[in-house]
Amino acid sequence: MTNINVSTSPSSPGPSSPVGVKPSGSSAALSPSSNPLFDDDSEDTPGEHEHDPTSNELIQVGDDAYSDYASASDYSDNTSVTSSIRAYLFHNGRRYHRYGGQGKYVLPNDEAEQDRLDLHHHLALMVLDAKLHTVKLPENLHRVLDCGTGTGIWALEFGAMHPEAVVTGVDLSPIQPNWVETNVRFEVDDLEKEWTWRENHFQFIHSRNITNGIRDFGKYVSQMYKHTSPGGVVEISENLHDIHCQDGTINGTRLEEFWKQYKECSAKAGFRFPKKEDIENYLQEAGFEDVTAKIYVMPWGPWARDKRLRRIGHVLAAVAETGMEAYGLQLLTTFGDYTVEQARSLFVDAMKEMMTLKVHAYQYMVQVTGRKPTDAN
Repeated sequence: MTNINVSTSPSSPGPSSPVGVKPSGSSAALSPSSNPLFDDDSEDTPGEHEHDPTSNELIQVGDDAYSDYASASDYSDNTSVTSSIRAYLFHNGRRYHRYGGQGKYVLPNDEAEQDRLDLHHHLALMVLDAKLHTVKLPENLHRVLDCGTGTGIWALEFGAMHPEAVVTGVDLSPIQPNWVETNVRFEVDDLEKEWTWRENHFQFIHSRNITNGIRDFGKYVSQMYKHTSPGGVVEISENLHDIHCQDGTINGTRLEEFWKQYKECSAKAGFRFPKKEDIENYLQEAGFEDVTAKIYVMPWGPWARDKRLRRIGHVLAAVAETGMEAYGLQLLTTFGDYTVEQARSLFVDAMKEMMTLKVHAYQYMVQVTGRKPTDAN
């Protein structure tokens, strides 16, 4: 695995973190029936936003759901970036990376996708009450790794908050800014290959929404363990790839068709999306201890009565506006039976259904954390 440093420029002030929305309740399934669980007048309680998907609590559909929003390594191989890294591939009007070969990662890396990634970062902060992480960090925090860093926004914000640590963001695409904090650096690399950083190197490894680029998640977690220092911690954040809808409003919709085709084509492309229990098991099998998992609910669209969930749903819909094409275009046209025109028509129809607020679908985001034993070799 070759680490290619893509940024060693002087620092500039880091971006300010988007302000998250304090939670006001937890939720599980949904129903339009009367339920005080998400009373807008309820008092905010820290930690209440964590969700138990096994409970029988309900997400209440807002009374205005049909009106107000309806319109709406160390440098072990420090080589300079070569022209081949930036010799992007172009398909159907979208730009893709070339590193690792065509089809290595199915999402584009153009400006529209970079904007979506930054917006999704804001969404994650809203869900996590403006926190960049949930795991308790070790006191001797010196080296941090951000896997699948994307635009580098998480690494930059974490580096600004922790000047005592060197933060390395790694991604297949060199789309990160050139002017960064002095303690933040970016590398182009393939995390599916053998990692070349020293063993026991990082005190904190952060990973977010990377299942679309990792075909062997067990191996991926094992490498995280190998390169985490004894007493160090890891945090894996993923949007789980199951859609939920308890009132049946998604049945027979184009939104349901999109999700079904996306998952089927992803499987054909070799991606196996882990569930919460799978990620927990991977961490435990790798050797991590104190493994915990927290579940958070994210409505598809601003249909929930609870104001915080409505805001989350509204931002998720904005992410989906370009996200459906980003996630689905190459998959559905390469591994499915869709033409480009048919796929884009599906995305438009599904998005319209989401914004009518008549489809009460949602998915879960999971935060799984673990600590490497202090006596580990």
